[in-house]
Amino acid sequence: MKSDRDHRSGGAGTDRVLFIGSALAFPEVTLRLVRAEFEGVEVSRFDTIEQAIDAGQAASVRMVVLDQKFTEDLADIHDLARSTFGNAHVVLAYDDVSIARPVFQRQQAGMGLSGLRFIPMHSAVGSWISILRLLMAGEVLVPGDLIQPFAMNDSMNGAADASGNPSLTRREIEVLRLVAQGHRNKTIAAMLDVSEHTVKLHIHHLMRKIGVGNRTAAANWFMQNGHAGDEEGPA
Repeated sequence: MKSDRDHRSGGAGTDRVLFIGSALAFPEVTLRLVRAEFEGVEVSRFDTIEQAIDAGQAASVRMVVLDQKFTEDLADIHDLARSTFGNAHVVLAYDDVSIARPVFQRQQAGMGLSGLRFIPMHSAVGSWISILRLLMAGEVLVPGDLIQPFAMNDSMNGAADASGNPSLTRREIEVLRLVAQGHRNKTIAAMLDVSEHTVKLHIHHLMRKIGVGNRTAAANWFMQNGHAGDEEGPA
């Protein structure tokens, strides 16, 4: 069978998530999990991006998740997905960080793939769903295993700022600023209008990036690296 489709929630205007890859990469249990977590979203799997296009799946696509096996032709597939599905978020799903990390490095060096996002398939189920939820909401989240090995190498364009500090996303800086101000996760979640679990996920990733093991150390890092005078509060 070349594709698995959810026929329960079809119709004009229905948000769609397309998984592009084999049933081994995206088994039915994964598709069912996404359907259960995102009620009303139509979830489909196709072996190739061309099959998804031929099946008339271009309308209302919110996210296109690509298996890591497509990395060799990723630039062409990424451009095709962006041109066909408009504002859909294109995500590379990876199990092998040694495959995904060079892609991330190319992106950070300005060598194309603008807007490509990443999701580690080896994450625990709860974390994986939280990451997927962030990506569907348009957030930019860089998994720590992609950036940590070279974040301290200032020869890598985009991996660190001019002072050699690890590169944090805008949302991670917002969360870290609020942590440094002494706010707890529940308060931060309310201030940023996200779930408390999402805040925990951001904190987990940013602590890995900056190489600390607890909130106090993260707050100290924030204060010591020139962020204390940044604009307060979430943008």
